[in-house]
Order: sequence, then C-alpha cells, then structure tokens
Amino acid sequence: DMNLNQGAVSKAILQAAGHGLQSAVRSEDRASTLLYGDVVITDSFNLKCRKVYHAVCPFWNNGAGKEELISIIRYCLEIAEKSRMASLSFPAIGTGNLSFPRDVVSRVLLQEIHSYSRRKTPRYLREVAIVVHPSDNQTVDCFIREFKGQTGQRNIQNEAQEFNEAPVRPSVSQSQQSSASFSQVSSPSLGVYRIQMGQLTLEVSSGDITKEACDVIINSSNQGFTLKSGVSKAILDSAGLTVELECSQIVNSPNYQPGLFILTSAGQLPSTHIIHVVGQNDPANIKDVVYTVLKFCEENKLRSVSFPALGTGQGGVNPSAVADAMVDGVVDFVRKKHPRFVCSIKILIFQTVMMAEFHRSMKRREGEQVEAKSVFTKIK
Repeated sequence: DMNLNQGAVSKAILQAAGHGLQSAVRSEDRASTLLYGDVVITDSFNLKCRKVYHAVCPFWNNGAGKEELISIIRYCLEIAEKSRMASLSFPAIGTGNLSFPRDVVSRVLLQEIHSYSRRKTPRYLREVAIVVHPSDNQTVDCFIREFKGQTGQRNIQNEAQEFNEAPVRPSVSQSQQSSASFSQVSSPSLGVYRIQMGQLTLEVSSGDITKEACDVIINSSNQGFTLKSGVSKAILDSAGLTVELECSQIVNSPNYQPGLFILTSAGQLPSTHIIHVVGQNDPANIKDVVYTVLKFCEENKLRSVSFPALGTGQGGVNPSAVADAMVDGVVDFVRKKHPRFVCSIKILIFQTVMMAEFHRSMKRREGEQVEAKSVFTKIK
C-alpha cells in the first residue's frame, strides 16, 4: 500500500524527507496499479539527494521473492545511469519485515552491482553504496563475509551471462513516460548527440567503433562476409583472424542459408559479438537493415548495439539519406517492438563532417510520440 511508515528504513527516510514524500508516492500509487518488482521514482524533498527510488518488494516466501529483488536492483542501476546519476545508495533490501535472509541479500546485491559494472561500463554512475545501520551486526557481518569471498567462490562470467539474459522491469512512472514523446536532442559533450526514445537512448558521436565495449557492434560487409576495406577492414584487423575464420565457417557450412547478416564472436575487440551485415546502397534497405538487426538483438536479449554510418563508404550513399534512414530504422524499432532489452544504441561516425546530418535527423524527431504498449504487457 506504499505506506512509508511501515519498515524501519522507509520510516527513517520519510521522517528525514518530510510528509511530501508520502504524498508523492501515494500520487503514483493512485495513478497506476503497482505490482511487485515495480519502482516508483519521486523527488527527494528534504533529503540530500536528487531522487528517491521506492521499490515494491514482496515477502521472501521461501525464495519466491528473490527474482523480484534481482529485478529491482537491476532496474535501479539501469535507471540511475540513464538519469545520469553519479551515485546510488541501497539499503539491505528486504531484510526487515519482508524476512529476506541476510546472506541472500548481501550476495545478490554485490553480485548484481559487480555484474552491472562489468557488463555495462557505466559512463555516469561512479559510486554505488550499500548502507547498513551499524547496530545491525548480523547484516554487517554478512556483507563483510561476502566482500571477502567467504561465502564461496562465484563464477563471475556466469553472473554476467545471467544479468544479460534477464529483463529489466520498467517502473510504472517510467512506462508512462515512454508513452509520451521523444526527448529533446542533448549534447552532453563535444561531438556527442543524444535523444531518449522511451526506454531507449540513441547516441550519435564521432569515434572508433573498434573501441566500443558493448554487447554487439555492426560490421558492413559483402555477400560472402569477406570485405576488408574501410571500417570493415578496421574491425576485422582489430578483431583478429579468429573472426574471419568464423565468418568462413558459417558461410561454408552445409546448412548455411544466405541472409542479411551473420553473428560471430568479437575476437580481440572489447565488444561481445559482431553482426556482419550485407552492405546496402539504397536508403530504404539501410533502414530495413537497422530495424532487422535491432529486432534480432531484442530477441536475443542484447542490450547495447553500436553501428557505423552504413552505406557511406563503398556504398556511396548520401550522408543525409543515411542519417534519415538509420534514425528512422531506430524509430520503427521502438514503436513496433517496444524493446525490453535493447536500451542503448550508438552510431559511431568516423568522418566528423557527417555529424551535422545525423544531428539534423535527430532534431526532426524531437517531440514525436513513442506510442508504447501499456505497462501490463511489459511486466510478466
């Protein structure tokens, strides 16, 4: 019922923030039906922070509440980064009235924070604190043991894989925002343009795609996926011979059916995968490539995707037409697929003179409607 007077931590926060905090939470509660795992975001009122994230956490119930706890932690980390928060503080969620075991909460919190930091390399979120009252010796001891690894060795690679496979639940208030309009184009630093499209961020910047530490980068190639010129050459040279061998093995396998793209590992690159697409020189086809690749990424739970400016090399397509085609492909993806996993799309421009064309195309989309699904279709 979002009564902040229940629970020691929420009561202490309410007393410090003032009664306006309770009114703000109740307002969100009346506006939408809240479910376990949802997070309501309000102003902080008298607290010395920017925002307060109110999590709707279930009872432990013999472990049934663990997945909701994980979802809450992941969402808070994701939205803090998207909101450009420099720091985030968690209590030992659920260890009071909700009866979560202290050792489980300490392990889950530290695992999820570690996995997020390792997988996402956040740009803004620099500090995550876990705040435990000093008189709660049992909880303090659990976190100390977990920090020291006394609860057993963890397979960090598996943790990162688990993080990559689980959806982040949107809060009700954020879902309502996603049904509104695209944001204004911002420029947080020189040579970077960014626009928020619902839960997804599109960023265009000048840079080297081979340096991107994301889930997947896109390589524009030929029908046989052997092209080694321009950006494609830079990608394959940096990735190493193993990626070229993977491409050859896929194309020459007896079950191979020629298509628009293939997926390989990233070899020596900092990204996880490479999607090699058949290069296009028609803007309509470039738009289709962007949409199809993003659809594949969503279906395979890939969160961050980086593109080059498709077709502007050997394809010889006008940069203005490419900018419109690629941005339109992203917009179509957001409106038709209402992504739950893909949350970050970057377009890396090698020739900085093209930046103005992409900026113009992004500006054209400011204020347009997202037309997202209702929150009930996203929370399952």
